[in-house]
Amino acid sequence: MEIETLVGLKAAFEDWRRKKRHVREAVPGELLERARRAIGVHGLGAVVRATKVEGTRLRKGSARGKSTSAAGRVPAFCPTACVDDAAFGYVSAFKDHVNIGFFTGALLKDPAGLLEGTGKRERHVKLRPNREVDGSALEQLIDAAYVDIRARLGK
Repeated sequence: MEIETLVGLKAAFEDWRRKKRHVREAVPGELLERARRAIGVHGLGAVVRATKVEGTRLRKGSARGKSTSAAGRVPAFCPTACVDDAAFGYVSAFKDHVNIGFFTGALLKDPAGLLEGTGKRERHVKLRPNREVDGSALEQLIDAAYVDIRARLGK
C-alpha cells in the first residue's frame, strides 16, 4: 500500500474543488477515505491544513454520521436532496424538532409563512411534535426549491 503524501492529497482536493459544480457539493467518499488513511501517517492537523476539510468530517466516527459539530447539537451529516451533485435541501434532526432546510430558501416564495431564518440565503421549516404544519404548503416549497435548482443548473 502506498503512503499518501500531503502534497498529493492537497492536489487531489484542489482538483476536485476546481471541478465541482455547486458550492455545497459533497466531498467524494474516495477523497475522504484517502484523507482518513493519511491521518494515521501525518496526523489530523496536517491533513486538515492540506485538505481544508473540517477535522470532524475526517475522524472515523463521522463517516457513520455519529459526530456532532462543536456546539454538540447539530449533526455533522444529514440527508441532503440534490439534483445531480447540486444540493438544494436537507433534513436535520434535533432533540426537540426537525428542520427541513433549503439552501436558497430566502429566494423562494412562501405565502404560508413557513420558512424561518435570517441568513442571506438559507431558510428552514421547523417541525415540532404537537404542532401542525400545512403539508401542501411544505410540499410546494420543496417543489419550488427543486425547480429553482434545476433552473440554476440550466436543466
